[in-house]
Amino acid sequence: MTKLKALASTTAFRLAMIYLIASASFAVVLLLYVGWNAQRLLDRQILRTLDVQAASLLDQYRIGGLRRLTSVVDRRIREPGAFLLLLEGQSGQFLTGNISGISAKALNGQRGVIVDYVPPDDETGLQASRRQAMVRVLDVPGNYFLLVGRDLEERDRLTAVLLQALRYFLIALVLFGVLGAFLIARRALARVDAISETSRNIMEGDLSRRLPVKGSGDELDRLADNLNAMLDKIVALMKGMREVSDNIAHDLRTPLTRVRNLAEHALQSTADDKERRQALQSILVEGDELIRTFNALLLIARSEAGTGTDAFTEVDLSKQLLELAEIYEPAVEDAGLALRTSIEPGLGVRGHRQLLAQVFANVIDNAIKYGKPEDRSGALVINARREADRILVEIADNGAGIPAGMRDKVLERFTRLDHSRSQPGSGLGLSLVSAIAGLHDATLELKDNAPGLMVQLTFPASSDGALS
Repeated sequence: MTKLKALASTTAFRLAMIYLIASASFAVVLLLYVGWNAQRLLDRQILRTLDVQAASLLDQYRIGGLRRLTSVVDRRIREPGAFLLLLEGQSGQFLTGNISGISAKALNGQRGVIVDYVPPDDETGLQASRRQAMVRVLDVPGNYFLLVGRDLEERDRLTAVLLQALRYFLIALVLFGVLGAFLIARRALARVDAISETSRNIMEGDLSRRLPVKGSGDELDRLADNLNAMLDKIVALMKGMREVSDNIAHDLRTPLTRVRNLAEHALQSTADDKERRQALQSILVEGDELIRTFNALLLIARSEAGTGTDAFTEVDLSKQLLELAEIYEPAVEDAGLALRTSIEPGLGVRGHRQLLAQVFANVIDNAIKYGKPEDRSGALVINARREADRILVEIADNGAGIPAGMRDKVLERFTRLDHSRSQPGSGLGLSLVSAIAGLHDATLELKDNAPGLMVQLTFPASSDGALS
């Protein structure tokens, strides 16, 4: 009983019952309308046959008078399936006919009226034996009255058949409808129970579980697909958080240890103030590096969370890249590199001006650090152009590059290649670039510059992609 109540309380069962009631109501209205129209059609057909029969009998009267009319009526009432006929005189005396219990004189001039009559095989006049007929009464010259009628038993039988069919249809509709509603509700409830069970397992900590998908493409499958995608994203974020925590604990332990050792040495040292001052300056340098690392982590977290889009404006990438090229030109020359730019004017995107500057500055910094080939000069190239509804920014160098198998890895936090460990840094530069690119719906690709590395950023163009 509890299980049946649970099935009956489901949305699927209620919707099925609403559909059943609506379908049954429509079916009743439709069948009643069909029955009513069928009865009207039969009544019109009966009335037309009465008119034809009455006209035929009047023609017989015109040909041979009352005697011929009486003879024809006597003959026709003995034929199989005969019409109901009654001929009466002026005073209501019965002349001939096959019905009784009604007066033709009283119905004189009426057409299509339905009356009760006594069949010819039952002259008792009992109410139980009475039946109905549709009649037409004509005034015959000589003060006579002719009644022509048709028994309505066939019409009533058709009506009874339609009503019986309606009853059986409604009974079958209700039975199959309720059964179908329970089957639908049971199927829906089984899937909901499976989703609920999986959800409980996930809440208990088993994040490897996923909601079942039947492959039918229905609304529950779409819901399960979206929830599974959300769970995959949550798992990825949690994995990222664990990795960040592990990386922070691993990569920041060394600089924090150095800070502690420097401070301890400064406190315990018997050297002069100059050495203590140098130790404090070293502590400040290490502290600044730690602050920059934590600021980068915070900026990555905010970018991945999608915050900061309310500060988006129209940004002229062409102008921004040219300004950055001018700022970094001395550093590029000091590194022994040649700076080459090919930037189309008026390239506009919608974004955060400071964050975009941070992206390009990080990539240029990396190119300056690692972009010079060994034992020869190299070049740092900045290209920007529009392709259809996209804007491509490419920053390339001629250095050692990044192996193809490591290009996805270096986008993770605190990842540093072996040849870069001799350079200052925390391994967050490209992670920050990737996070800010995602915030701007841009794609980041690391390509082989043969030799060297090309960092390609593809932005969706704002408006028509150009600024006047």
